[in-house]
Amino acid sequence: MSDRQARILLAALRTNTNFTIDCDALAATPETVVSLLMEMVALARCDGQLHIAEKWYIEQTAQRLGIAETI
Repeated sequence: MSDRQARILLAALRTNTNFTIDCDALAATPETVVSLLMEMVALARCDGQLHIAEKWYIEQTAQRLGIAETI
């Protein structure tokens, strides 16, 4: 990530601004995609539950990264 991209991301995180993420770099490496999705599921379950909104977000991320299976 370039310095410019990092500054844009940090600025967006400080506000309620929506932004898009280019997932092409991640989607190019299947191992990275699987690792990211596993970490997302682990984080979502850290409170002992997998909420419907968390599941939906993980599924949307998986689809954007080229994985069509639902969890």
